Amino acid sequence: MTRAGLRALAPVALVLACAATEKPPPPPPLGPGQGWVELTLMDSKVPADPVVAGPPECHLLVDLGEQNVLSEAIAPGGSRPPYSVDSTFRFAAAAGEHDATVLYSGCRTFKDQLDSREARIAISVRGGQLTRLHFDGSTLVAHSPAYPARREPGS
Repeated sequence: MTRAGLRALAPVALVLACAATEKPPPPPPLGPGQGWVELTLMDSKVPADPVVAGPPECHLLVDLGEQNVLSEAIAPGGSRPPYSVDSTFRFAAAAGEHDATVLYSGCRTFKDQLDSREARIAISVRGGQLTRLHFDGSTLVAHSPAYPARREPGS
């Protein structure tokens, strides 16, 4: 390759090098009277979408009381049914007692139609601590606050 050709590629190489070393921004610090809630979704029974004959696009909504705190589209993994979902989400929540509602749609079937599943549980969020939830596509389980929330997500 000529020297002029190498000069032309230099900006592209610099951009690629920067992109490879970039880290996601740190999560915002918890405000006073807040704790973390972490929801792990592990569903290994996702059927094929009867319309497209492949993995469906699933949706996850999480409410604490009347407040929507999470709304995400989820793509199941796997090369053939049953597909699986294995995702974890963490978000800040006000300390106190909450009624947690998880609405999981598009990943289960009922009478050959994609269906929704809803699960509810009462949780206690403590300031500065992490409360863990686990959802398997049918059952929602809460674990008491696990450790001080100074351990930020990703650490």
